[in-house]
Amino acid sequence: MVSPNNINNGATSGFVPIQVPLDTPLIYNNNLPDNICSAVLSPIGSGINTVLGVGGTVTNPGTPMYLDGTLSTLVGTGLTLGNVVVRCGDLTTTVPVHDNDLVQPYYSIATNSVVLGIGTTQLPFTCNLNVPAGDSIRYLSVQWAKI
Repeated sequence: MVSPNNINNGATSGFVPIQVPLDTPLIYNNNLPDNICSAVLSPIGSGINTVLGVGGTVTNPGTPMYLDGTLSTLVGTGLTLGNVVVRCGDLTTTVPVHDNDLVQPYYSIATNSVVLGIGTTQLPFTCNLNVPAGDSIRYLSVQWAKI
């Protein structure tokens, strides 16, 4: 996901859905596709855009898993408004998933971290970004493995 502005739109809490390759836009307001970076949801998968002050829907959020397996190796990389490279990784947590589970990554504003969710359930990965005090995320990319 690339955004020309701060991806949290000034919010101090909530979750920003992160678009991954091949995803279609997730947030719709008034039946029109919206820039995925303009949405701050609380809680994950809720479809309530707390920044724009309008409802929205999250339609099939996430990447469908192919066959049962295990998620592992969550990695986030990005750039701040101050042009600082940030990154995080959780290389030890594993979570079982099932065929057709929809896994969606989010940026957690309050904790400067990357989280994964299935529906409204947050998975137990810990991936805290090294964002300098007073700076904000401009760009963020997320990857994980399914084995």
